[in-house]
Amino acid sequence: MLPDDLFTDVTITKVDSSQEGKKTVQAAFRALFLGGVDELIPLVHDRFSELGLTKKDSLEMSWVESVLYFGGVPTQRLEIMLDRNALPRTIFKAKSDYVKEPIPESGLEGIMARFLEKETDVALMMMVAFGGKMGEIPETELPYPHRAGNLYQALYIVGWANGEDEGKYISWIRRLYSYMVAYAPKSPREAYFNYRDLDIGTNNIGYTSYEKASIWGLKYFKNNLKRLVQVKAMVDPMNFFRNEQRKTKTNPETLYWSIGSMIVTDRKFSRALVDGRGLDSSLQRNLKSQITGTMSLQRVDLQLIESRVFVPDNWNCEPPKS
Repeated sequence: MLPDDLFTDVTITKVDSSQEGKKTVQAAFRALFLGGVDELIPLVHDRFSELGLTKKDSLEMSWVESVLYFGGVPTQRLEIMLDRNALPRTIFKAKSDYVKEPIPESGLEGIMARFLEKETDVALMMMVAFGGKMGEIPETELPYPHRAGNLYQALYIVGWANGEDEGKYISWIRRLYSYMVAYAPKSPREAYFNYRDLDIGTNNIGYTSYEKASIWGLKYFKNNLKRLVQVKAMVDPMNFFRNEQRKTKTNPETLYWSIGSMIVTDRKFSRALVDGRGLDSSLQRNLKSQITGTMSLQRVDLQLIESRVFVPDNWNCEPPKS
């Protein structure tokens, strides 16, 4: 067991071998310790002596600087957090798992063999350790349910250059994901919401039932899904804030999702937009009230609302019954 003050992750990538012209697989360890380096060194030596950690391998910084460090952003200026272009935009696909049992050595060898395939020049598998405070909070306490019982979260990413044949890279990550089925929990096979993955289920173009949306929703939110849908129906019945779990016409690789896409409470409002008619004054007031009540905005421009709010493809989906 590691102390709660020590957070760790391990990232697997393909790198150049010491033998010219060959590749090998590297497992890189990173950690965040809430304490001084003199306390950390003996702690790591006791549990991970193979790493040979020394003071020169460590950086002492503030917690907010560590956020930049783990995000791959230079830590010299905190103002860089205001720069939306601090990191280059890349094309990639991501998938995820939650691992509850140790993967045997033979399983790790299988993972590393897959990273030596030709599609993995821009690919990684990250294992983010769980425990500590994460495990103390009941999974029904907050929307995020993946807590006690998880050893770590596994993230798989593969990237490619614009214009390349994306199919072979997506095929590779799907093969890796299929290989990992032996080491991931099932019923459901859980996934992390922020790593949007259309492979685990999508909404229809048009009507989507709660039952259909549960195929992917339960993997993200487990038994919290129903409560989240009911809360969404209460605070945003007009579905002003939405992000669908499906491909779009303008950007097939963009993943859009929203719990709210399963809710409709005002079919008159829906029909008015579908038919191309403007909103009458009562519906305008209703929409303005919904947004200002939810967001506590001081002013809402109805013209802006009318020009940007539209009916999602699956607007007609009903929330689940209590």
